[in-house]
Order: sequence, then C-alpha cells, then structure tokens
Amino acid sequence: MSDGTIESSIRGWLEAVERRDVEKALSFVAEDAIWITNEGIFKGRQGWRSYLIWMDEHEFAVEKFEDAGAGIIVDGNNAVSHYILKGQSINGMKFAVPGVCLYEFKDGKIQHHTTIFDRLLLAKQVAKGLAERELVSILMSRAEKGLPRKAENLPLPRS
Repeated sequence: MSDGTIESSIRGWLEAVERRDVEKALSFVAEDAIWITNEGIFKGRQGWRSYLIWMDEHEFAVEKFEDAGAGIIVDGNNAVSHYILKGQSINGMKFAVPGVCLYEFKDGKIQHHTTIFDRLLLAKQVAKGLAERELVSILMSRAEKGLPRKAENLPLPRS
C-alpha cells in the first residue's frame, strides 16, 4: 500500500468512528485484526464491533479526532496517528485529551491497532460530582507525587 492509501484508510476509520458508523469503521479492519486498548485486547471484527458499541454506550462518545503534533506518519505498512480526542462522557461532560494510535496494515486492512491516551486526564475532565472530583484529585496527586513543578528543576541530561 502507498503512504497516501494508508493515510486515507486511517482517516476513513477515524471518520467512521466519529460518525458512530460501526459497520463502515469495520470495513477498514482485517477479519482477524487485533486492537489493544486500556480496557483490553479485542480480536477479530466481532471483538472490535463489541468494543466500539460498548465504548459508545458505556464510556464516552467520540466527537472528533483532531490532528495534533505529528498528525499521521506512515512508514511502510506501519503508521502512527497523533491526535486530540474530543468527545463527551456518558455524564454529559466534554473532554479533550491527547492520544496516539499505532497501526499495522496487511492486505490493505488494519491488522493491528494500539490506542494510547491518558485515562487519568480524561477522568479529571469528566468528573462531575464532588466525590468523583475528589477521587480523581487524589489519584492525580498520587500520580504526580515527586514530580518537579518547574522545568528548571529537571535534571540535566548527561553528556
């Protein structure tokens, strides 16, 4: 596949996910494809279908994958997509989090897909009630414990 064809396939996949068109999204996927996410590993089109439906019904609605930083980079049959994921949680809260997807293509279809984005940042943006916000705040402070607060406090690289 050419770089342009792979980029076009990725954009088609992302647009279908944005429109919640599960069958169109699956048209870009190989029968035995594997998708690795924070929630687990989904195998085959049926696994992908189940995850896409579950995500929309129980977690959040994707509204837009907006190119960020590197955008889409293609190298042979592999590609990386750098984006800002924008959407709305099931509790109605809007969010925007950076993410990266890794793709491997085989015979013109997505064969392997890995999705990486910051779940804690997403939780921070969509926490609605006092208890939810407090829990996320505790998790954030534990995750950030010991981090330098200013760039000048970071150790210099060794030469």
